[in-house]
Amino acid sequence: MHQLTASLVICLTAITSSLFSQTPVPDWYRALPHAWIETWLDPAFAGWCLDDDLRGVRCPLLALHGDRDEYGSVEHAKRIARLAQGSSNAMIYESCGHSPHQEQPARVVSEIARFHSVC
Repeated sequence: MHQLTASLVICLTAITSSLFSQTPVPDWYRALPHAWIETWLDPAFAGWCLDDDLRGVRCPLLALHGDRDEYGSVEHAKRIARLAQGSSNAMIYESCGHSPHQEQPARVVSEIARFHSVC
């Protein structure tokens, strides 16, 4: 597994644990964006793309994204949902930035619960 992908999985696990258990997010999680920025800007990483990996996803997938995300476009979530081979949906949150789980936590939890109920 690519190091960035592994970091993302760990990060998402920390977020999910925090949402459902009210446990504070660890300090290392706050430093993770700086590590990602260094990776994204590394010339050796310029051609990296998840498209082929996404085409291999066959399980239900919910891609959450804020319409005011300062780090990425809503097209990222739409592309993820479009390329995945399983049942997938891109949920775009209005008036929301990069962190829907922090900015609209009740809505995120509700959407995840709804998603799981129909999978």
